[in-house]
This record gives sequence, C-alpha cells and structure tokens, in this order.
Amino acid sequence: MWNADSLFHEGSVTVKLKRLARQGEHGIQSSQVFNILNNGDSIGRLHLRIANIGSVATVHDIKDLTTSAVIDCVDNESSGELIVRPKPLSTVDQNLTSILSSQSAQKATRNRKIERMEAVRRQEDASYIIPRDENKTARAGQLTIVKNYRNKILNDVIRGALVANITIHHTLYSVYGTVTYFEVHFRNPNVTAPQEFFIGWDCHDIRLVYDMTECKALKSLFNVSTPLDPDVFDSSTQPVRFTLRPKEDIYIPFVYSSNATKEQFDYTMKITNTVNSPVQLIKLHFKQQRQIINERFMFYEAENSFAKHSLQAPSTRRPEDLSVRASNENVLCGVDEKGQVYFKAPVPKSTEMVSFLLLLYVDKNCYRPYQIWEIDLFSLKRVDMSAVVGSQKKFPVILRGTDSVRCVTCFSSHPSVIKVEPDREFMLLPSTIQEVKLLYEPTDTGSHNYMVNVVDTKNRVVVERWMVHTTASLPVVSKTYEIPLTTTVSATHKNISFSNPYNTSKTFKLKCNKPELVRFKEEELVVASKESVNIGLIMSPLALSHPNYILVFVNDVQQKCEECFALRIG
Repeated sequence: MWNADSLFHEGSVTVKLKRLARQGEHGIQSSQVFNILNNGDSIGRLHLRIANIGSVATVHDIKDLTTSAVIDCVDNESSGELIVRPKPLSTVDQNLTSILSSQSAQKATRNRKIERMEAVRRQEDASYIIPRDENKTARAGQLTIVKNYRNKILNDVIRGALVANITIHHTLYSVYGTVTYFEVHFRNPNVTAPQEFFIGWDCHDIRLVYDMTECKALKSLFNVSTPLDPDVFDSSTQPVRFTLRPKEDIYIPFVYSSNATKEQFDYTMKITNTVNSPVQLIKLHFKQQRQIINERFMFYEAENSFAKHSLQAPSTRRPEDLSVRASNENVLCGVDEKGQVYFKAPVPKSTEMVSFLLLLYVDKNCYRPYQIWEIDLFSLKRVDMSAVVGSQKKFPVILRGTDSVRCVTCFSSHPSVIKVEPDREFMLLPSTIQEVKLLYEPTDTGSHNYMVNVVDTKNRVVVERWMVHTTASLPVVSKTYEIPLTTTVSATHKNISFSNPYNTSKTFKLKCNKPELVRFKEEELVVASKESVNIGLIMSPLALSHPNYILVFVNDVQQKCEECFALRIG
C-alpha cells in the first residue's frame, strides 16, 4: 500500500488464495477484509473482492511435475534384438550432404566450361563433340567420397552408440532452499564374480548419503521404500568405491541441495569399473521451480551502509528449533534468544536495490524451509543533520533536473520533525540545479531516520529520494522547577520568570517538547532590554496526574534556543 500523493510505502497485506479454490466450478469470487501491516503494526484495513475464473486447458498448458526419486539403471537394459532399417548415409548426416552438394556444384561449373568449349569448336567443325561419361564418373566420385567419410567417422559413431546405450536421462524438479532426494538403482552386470565399481559426479551440490539414520529420515520424508545398503561405500576414495556380488542390486542414495538461481541445469554421474571404463552414465536434468514466498519486507536504507534489522519469527516455534539461512553469502543472519530473526546486509550505492531470501528451517538438517521471507533493500542518498531539541536547523540539498520539464512537490515522511521548503508545487527545469531546504525541528533526543520524496505530480513518479539521518541532543537547562502531583479535572496555570539579557528589545518564541500536556498563554513575547517577564503556562490535568519531565524552550525568531527550563512533575 502506497500513499497516493507522497508515494511513501504505508504498509502491506497478505492475501491467502485458499478461498479462491474453484473445486470444479467455472468461477468463484470472494470478498475479504485484510489488515494493513507496517512493521507488524496494523494501520488500517483493506476491503478486497477477488475472483477466479477458469478456462479450458490445452495439452501444452498441462505440465507433469511428478518425478520418481529412484533412477532405475536395471530396467533400462535391452532385453531383445534391436532392429534398425538401413537408410542412405547422405540422408542422416548433414555434413556428408553438404560435402556432396559442394561436389555437385563443382561438377556443374565444369560442365558449363565444357559446353562453352564445344560451342567454340563447333563454329569450326559442326560435328565436333567432346566425349564424356558423366553418370559413371560422377557416381564413382560420390561413392569414393562416401567411403572416405564413412571410414573417418566410423569410430566416433560406434563410440557414440555405445555411450548412448549406457546413458540414462532423468529429470528432477527442485526448489531453491529445499533438498532433493534421489537414488540410483544399479546392478552388477558380471554374472560370475564380484566386482568393484566407482561412482563420481560433477556437481558440488550433490552428496552421497553415508549415514543410515539420515538415509532412513530422507526415505520417510520423500516416501521411498527401497532397501537400505549399510556400510557399502568407501568414502575415503574419490570417486566413491563400492563392491557388488554377481548380479547384486544396490540403491545409491543422493541428496541435492538446490542453491542455484538459474531455471535449468544439467549434471552427469558416471559409474566406472577398475580400469576406468564407463559402465553407466546418468544425465541429470534439474528444472528449478518457483519458491513460495510467505512474507515480504521492504526497507529503505542510506547508501553504502549496513542494514541491521530484527523480525519476529513465527510464535508457534521455539527459538532453539529455528535456524536461518540467507540466499546472499554477504548477509549475516541468525535467531536470538527471544525468537527474533536478525540480519545484517550491505547496502549498495543510491538508486540501486538488493534483494535476497531468508529461509527459516525447523529441522536440524535443513531439508525443507518452514517459511521463506523476501527482503528488499532500497538504497537512498544520505543527508546528515544535527540540532538541539527545541530549536530549528536548516540544511540545503541539491535537486538536479532531469531530461524534461517536471512539476514536482516535496513530501516528508514526518512533517512535524522534517519540513521542506518550498512546501508547494514548483517547476523543475531540465539540466538545472534547484536548492531545496530541509528544516529539522527535533522533539526528542537520539538518532532517527526520515525520508523525503520529490514527486512528479503529473506522472506520479518519484524524481528524487533522500534518507535524512538526524541526531538531536538536549540543550543546557538553566533552571528546573519541581511540581508535585495533583488530581484535578481542570487546567492548572503556572508562571515562569524570564529575563532578556540583551541591551536591545527582542522578540522570543516559546515552544515545548510535549505540547499535548503544556500550552502557553502567549506563544510570542516581546521583551525590552534587561526586562523580566512571566511566561504563562497552561497545564492539562493529565500532565499533573503522572510523573513527567517537560522542557520549555525560549527561542529567538530564527528558532535558535536562547534558554531552556525544565518542569519535573512528581
């Protein structure tokens, strides 16, 4: 949810699509009310009507994402004769076809030259003919080319056919942050004696499961009921070595941790014998599926800094059961004792955005994430300001024009603390520089961050955005007044003495850090040189019923603090 005028992000809602399940109906609609949340606090409600209208699916729209966790290398063996109908080599090999076409082009060129020569000779002798045996010579030339080409590629074709005969292609569908469990079913082809084999793979995200306890848990999680083979693999060798009896079957367990961001990728697994000859090749085709994002958080941060935030973890889980992992290796994250998920991430230069995922796990092996959070960090230009509480300080910033004329307006996220001049719409010319003044009036001490947006009022886009980092300190208190607690239903009037220390008459303006509790009879005083006057205070009943510490500021016309009084109630 965004503010339509200032384009400040106000909050977000989570829409659950459970009520949109059509259950065989042509269409369905639902009216729902959602809480608008901002950093966990509800700031309003959104009334939304959503609909789901079905359509007839085509064959291309239906994708079968089911895949077996067992890669069977046994049933892939050929059990009968393979009958292949022979075809001309030139019809199945594109390289040979191009060679023969080139040969035909050379022959056509030669024939044209011979015909021109015959035409010249016939002018002298009409009966002159050059003897040619075109068909027989051309056929013999083509057969020679085919024979030489076949002898050249024969070894490669046989080797490719043998490799294809022992190669299995298998597709697995993976999700980022979730492990994929699969097994390779292999049988010793030797029928007379035991034999050693080696299995290797070319992916560091694939690991072989040696622990039988972990293997049992994975079989149960992925609903695989194949037998276990304990103490078969020798993990001290690379590739991994194992020994099988004659015609013995084995199910080799593997786990793939999906950490890749690309949509599709392939890996190869190879089983070899003791002389390093391939016995079985497995081509694994992984297709990445879109992960489900449970929560999305957006933060605005100052450029070239570090973003540090804590988010409340799901209350249904104990803090010691949670573990967190980030998709970006430059992000530090974890869970504290209170169940808060914290992270620290670097912020890039201004106008850039960085996004990463926080994956929350409740199982110690991190097989499947319990929730996935998306974190978006928007980098803004930083402006540093400091002032004394009760006073006002101006700071100019530079606004540069774009490539076209724009009518813009400046907005502050906290107008009571940060004001902007000009406070009305103005024209920003292209390739020019406009000075914008920020007025900082702190009401309490400490460091805070505020935002200022410059919005194109016609196109509703943000032209410039600043992150204002402020630091406020207390002024020197000249006198403190002790006021006892009282119970009253009406306002109480108090007077504070103030003297003008200057040799000329001056105008002073009065302010208070808690205007909801204390008001002034007159907010502006004109005091003659060396004269003393009383500052009239009107204190609400709420101010006197609870302990409070209230500051009264006496400022000059430039809102610079001249003197500060403290009211200690209770």
